[in-house]
Amino acid sequence: MHASPLDAARELAALAREHRDATESERRLAQPVVVALGKARLCRLLLPEDLGGLACTPVEALQVYEELAAGEASLPWIAWNNALVCLHARFMAAPVRREVFADPSGLFAQSTRPGGMAEAHEGGFRLSGRWSLVSGCELADWLFLLSRVEEGGRPRVGPDGSTELRFLLVRREDCGILDTWHSGGLRGSGSHDVVVSDVLVPTSHAIATSAVSGLPAPLGTVPINAVMVAGFAAQALGVARSALDALTAQARSHGTPGPVPALRDRSQAQAGVGVGVPTVVPMTSRVPPGTTSDIATCSPVRYRT
Repeated sequence: MHASPLDAARELAALAREHRDATESERRLAQPVVVALGKARLCRLLLPEDLGGLACTPVEALQVYEELAAGEASLPWIAWNNALVCLHARFMAAPVRREVFADPSGLFAQSTRPGGMAEAHEGGFRLSGRWSLVSGCELADWLFLLSRVEEGGRPRVGPDGSTELRFLLVRREDCGILDTWHSGGLRGSGSHDVVVSDVLVPTSHAIATSAVSGLPAPLGTVPINAVMVAGFAAQALGVARSALDALTAQARSHGTPGPVPALRDRSQAQAGVGVGVPTVVPMTSRVPPGTTSDIATCSPVRYRT
């Protein structure tokens, strides 16, 4: 067992480096990395302990994302995408939470693009649509898909006049995956398109994000958008730190033939590294001593997609 999620992240980042070729060629995380990710529960950082989560603070989660990104950019991307579903546990009924989070090592995939139409039906919604860039969809047990709600062939409108949106929880076996992910960056994220055709989703699994949180503070009240945006930034810092480390190692070990100065001797390179290194200091060094990341004082909020 790891001493902390950050220790687990360091070990997992090293494993991801070992399997980078497989991740790149398969266009999804290599299987040993997937298994280790689930075992470490780093996709459950922001989920309460009674649901099988690690109940980390947002700062602890950001440190994990940064550390993972230094090893393989697609790795924290998957963990970060899973965090969105965990943070939306507050809007799920208790039986649904127990069902969806029953396997602590299970993975989710999600899309915040309303690519589907959920037609109101007795007992639930009939869902059809296509969602693009659904990272980790091949690895997921559940998909969390934002959709527009229709009733009687017309968009259902909320009190504020906007079309009602809901996240629908769908098992992977009820979805089709289109092989559309052929990128260079984040190649291992497996961000293919997902299609669903006339699948009946129970009302309990159609999550309305305008509801009041059903979980206590801190994880039931922390602002979802703020945490997710910060997670994106943490990953960028980790990738930048890894790039600087690689540049420094290359400059120290490689010379230049002929009269041209070696990379390590070029003033422009030295200045660039001098500016860059302080900018990407690991987040573990950014939190001042004595600073608390406790967010238990947050008050309940209504979150709208």
